[in-house]
Amino acid sequence: MVVAGMFHEFGHASALRYGGGRVRGMGAGFYLIYPAFFTDVTDSYRLGRWARVRTDLGGFYFYLIFALGLIGLHWITGQEFLLVVVLLINLDILYQLLPFVRLDGYWAFADITGIPDPLSQMGPFMRSMRGAGARAGTRLPKLKPWVKVAFIIYTTLTIPVLGFLLFLMITRLPRVLGGLWTALQHHATALATAHSQGALLTMAATLLQMMLLSLFALGITYVVYTLARRPLVAMWNWIRPARIGVAQPS
Repeated sequence: MVVAGMFHEFGHASALRYGGGRVRGMGAGFYLIYPAFFTDVTDSYRLGRWARVRTDLGGFYFYLIFALGLIGLHWITGQEFLLVVVLLINLDILYQLLPFVRLDGYWAFADITGIPDPLSQMGPFMRSMRGAGARAGTRLPKLKPWVKVAFIIYTTLTIPVLGFLLFLMITRLPRVLGGLWTALQHHATALATAHSQGALLTMAATLLQMMLLSLFALGITYVVYTLARRPLVAMWNWIRPARIGVAQPS
């Protein structure tokens, strides 16, 4: 799957080059709390709409090519685990097509409709629906009828889905952190055993797993903090006692 993920990114890069763009960089990093590969396709914004859409979906095209290669290897070798990887690739395509977070399907929706970064444009869109009641500069320009309908459907679906996912994240956070702490304790015991036996490879693998678990715990905590900070600050500003000043006589 790691190799398939790298091949997926070459699909974005190839589609951009095919359209006349230039890839600025490729690498790996963390998206939200998960490690991920990335391709900088910023140059696609100077291309036409369908060239941008092709760039958005180029990773899926290379994913399917990779899956066909695995099916061919299975036909030659008979190794059934290769078909499990094909299944995981198909599931990942479906996952990345979800337009609710900034994955490939999100950017494809943005380029098809012509709405840059739809999540950040929900507020201006809702204000534009109010018409003259919204201040100038705080609403979107007039949209094509089909784009408006698509954005209404997108907003209607996205807000409850993200709210439900946030609810699950917050309610399950103690259980997740408890499970991570138990796993870290287990790996710490395994690390001590490997150290006593002088098993350097096992020690390195255990340390790597402990590092990934720690990053996951820090990442999910940071995401919850980022999402909750603004509402908590607003609530505190609303409920804190007002400062009463003494008026001086004129």
